[in-house]
Amino acid sequence: MSSYFILELDTTPPILEIIMPNYTIRFLETDIILSTNEDAMEFQDIYFIDSSGKKHSATFFQDNDVFTYKTNFSGFSIGIATLYCRLKDSVGNLSQEYSKTINVLKGNYSKTVVTEKIPKQTNALKISNIELSHNKNKTHVQENVHSPTINAKINNLEIMVVKI
Repeated sequence: MSSYFILELDTTPPILEIIMPNYTIRFLETDIILSTNEDAMEFQDIYFIDSSGKKHSATFFQDNDVFTYKTNFSGFSIGIATLYCRLKDSVGNLSQEYSKTINVLKGNYSKTVVTEKIPKQTNALKISNIELSHNKNKTHVQENVHSPTINAKINNLEIMVVKI
């Protein structure tokens, strides 16, 4: 009487989905999500190539089968950037290489802050002529602040001014 057994091995690589916008404005924080069809190992082979051919490494935060990353593309050249990624599933099967492009647009941001010396007894700081523009959308802010520090977020551009 002969004995035998069937050994079934998982050799199927994971399937990835890349979720990111088709375009963004440089210096604007952008969320990128990778998801797999099964639990993944910590192994990550993820990077961008910008329009000038420069490679930018990226380390994503992992939560089982979902990887998240926030970037503002600040070191990227204006134009098309391509995300390349390969991941391993929980048993070590390496995915094929997935890629997706994003168009990194130039945003015209300028800020002017009044730099006159403020007497120490003054608790107000005047900020004037802060202008953010992209295409024809413009925002002007003129405000008195009654604090030695101000944090403002205008059109997703974070500004911090400290009274010195």
